[in-house]
Amino acid sequence: MSDDFLKDLLEAEKSGEIDKELLDSIESEKTTYKVDERILELNVPKDKTSRVIRGRFLPKRQGSRNNYIKRYKHVFKGANKKWIDEICPTTFKKDCPICDKNKKMWDAGSDAQIEVKNHRKRDLKYYANFYVEKDDINPENNGKVFILRFPKTIFEKIEKALKPEFEDEKPVNAFKLLDDGANFVFRMTKEKKPIGGKMVEVPNYEKCTFETPSAFMDGDIDEIRKVMESCHNLESLLEGCKSYEELSEKLDSVDSIKIAGESIPKMSNRQGVDDLFENDEDKEEDVDIDDIVNSNNEEDELPF
Repeated sequence: MSDDFLKDLLEAEKSGEIDKELLDSIESEKTTYKVDERILELNVPKDKTSRVIRGRFLPKRQGSRNNYIKRYKHVFKGANKKWIDEICPTTFKKDCPICDKNKKMWDAGSDAQIEVKNHRKRDLKYYANFYVEKDDINPENNGKVFILRFPKTIFEKIEKALKPEFEDEKPVNAFKLLDDGANFVFRMTKEKKPIGGKMVEVPNYEKCTFETPSAFMDGDIDEIRKVMESCHNLESLLEGCKSYEELSEKLDSVDSIKIAGESIPKMSNRQGVDDLFENDEDKEEDVDIDDIVNSNNEEDELPF
């Protein structure tokens, strides 16, 4: 070690610079929870009783394969208070270690294991580009294109409109831009449902519906082109899915749960930010806050 290096090191200690370097290094290791500004959430603010969003589902942008994507995710806090926020491989019709372990819990049948399983269950959401014509709660959204995150309930309305029940009903394709398409109106209210052992306020989508079929932007090609150029890359939401082995390793790092006959700690509920984070340190996990708050795995066809 040179004398100059040691001298500089001791001077840094005296000046406090070395303390600052250590603190900066520690802070750089932390990542705050993420908010994807591209995502439009179908929720009703706590201080409101309803919300109306009027707009148009948009077809696939140039270079994309699909008008919408369907994604399963696991978002939960493990027994050691660390988070998992990962795409479920079943999105791509592949095996998932979390689903496999959940199935074992389901088959074991104990109340404690089923309760834990309910917090680890995969969550289903659909995503599509959506043009907001009017948002009565957030007018700053008007005239913009977002990635709309929507539940199976809304997807079923899209499917039903395309294949109407009665012969005198005209089919509506949500992703058409001309006369066969139609605007969609989200009229959302609140209702309480038992989720995770608690009565939780969730959006009610019963009154959401298509309007009368009409051309988007009155058929103005230049305006339609301008909007379509603002569409987002939906496929980016499918990136980063871990392999079975990688996800197993991640699960083991956050979860010490054993199957059958052993004490199983109660998992944290996922119904609101205040309920999720016990202290400020918990907020430093690199998780998608929108995924947490908007999780509602009751729509999944799998019981586990």
